[in-house]
Amino acid sequence: MPEKVIKTSISIGTDDLTPVSQKIVSPYSNSAKTNSKKNSILLQCSHLLIWLEKSYEQRSQTRKKDIAQSLGESKKTMDDYLKCMRRGIAFNYDFIENREETFGHLRTFLETKERDLGHERFKNEFTNLKKDINIPVVKEKIKEIINYNNEEKI
Repeated sequence: MPEKVIKTSISIGTDDLTPVSQKIVSPYSNSAKTNSKKNSILLQCSHLLIWLEKSYEQRSQTRKKDIAQSLGESKKTMDDYLKCMRRGIAFNYDFIENREETFGHLRTFLETKERDLGHERFKNEFTNLKKDINIPVVKEKIKEIINYNNEEKI
């Protein structure tokens, strides 16, 4: 059986960015192996950026759901990625270094941080930082991750 090539690229406005991820998936491959590339921080950040760009300009919950589905995700998943990104930024997670890791790696980092600080202190510190980590800040961080990956390929 022939292998399938899956390409993912993102377009923001009139700028067409180079492909974010390209992978070959064998129909016989173990889903656990292919799932890690599918859920890489880099790929999911590109989805999150598209979702933020399109949904926040429309400010519609129904629209957010439709956009998420067009990206192959649920609105709940996209909301979770946004929450993880905001917390990761707040607690200085190294997105550039870990861009090929999964969001599970980020969640583990956050769980460890919460365990080290204690639940109440973790919650309070994030609440204090949350007002500074708004949607434009998250979008800039995502663009930094994507641009770093594109510059590295040049």
